[in-house]
Amino acid sequence: MADADDGLSMELDAMYPASQPVAPPTGWHGRRLLTFGASEVPALLIALGMEQADDATPGYVLELAERLIDIKAGLRKPRKAGAAADRGSAAETQVVESWNAGARGTWPAIQHASAVPREWLPLVDRHAPHLSCTPDAWCRIGGELINVQIKTDVRGGRQHPDREWCWQVQAECAVTGAGGSILLYAPGWASWRQSDRGALVGWVVERDDAIIERIREATTVGWQRVETLKATAAEQPKTTKKRQKKEASDGE
Repeated sequence: MADADDGLSMELDAMYPASQPVAPPTGWHGRRLLTFGASEVPALLIALGMEQADDATPGYVLELAERLIDIKAGLRKPRKAGAAADRGSAAETQVVESWNAGARGTWPAIQHASAVPREWLPLVDRHAPHLSCTPDAWCRIGGELINVQIKTDVRGGRQHPDREWCWQVQAECAVTGAGGSILLYAPGWASWRQSDRGALVGWVVERDDAIIERIREATTVGWQRVETLKATAAEQPKTTKKRQKKEASDGE
């Protein structure tokens, strides 16, 4: 999935909270509202104060952390992906094709998630039902399932995985039961110029059950906040009507 730093949307609802519930999306996007997706886990951890943002935390993660609970409660719209994110997503199948064509070296070939019917996604964790993921790809090493998360950016230059990327793939390991992940980095593949594309890089991220338990705890706590916010929003119109009636009565 592409980094969205270069394509932030300045929608009004990103700056001002909605006073009324918004119409929920349908299909895959609607199903995603029922859980915290793996890509949202970094923002969730920061929103709950279970992890702290630092100078390297991507801007899109910070922006999402401020509004994630409201989005899940149906009070704010999910932010639209920026142009760079769209280009990165569109390039994913090309990344897989290039990898499988020989760019991987001695790494295993991978299968893109488009082989899975969209209606089956997102996958849901068996132990934390409000945690889900939509894998980018997968492979097997020695018969063992390994997740593959594809990351693209505009400028390239990364020498190691982002901390937030690692949190995301740990959430995917939780949901799929995989023993680890390959972070497949495609530097510059979200740029509009194909000449910016660099050589594909693979990083192994081993499963960490301690982090996974922390992520599952975060989804439980986070969803409790979502339900509380939903209940508060549902009561608000009733409270407003009672207040208006009382004010009208007092004015007579």
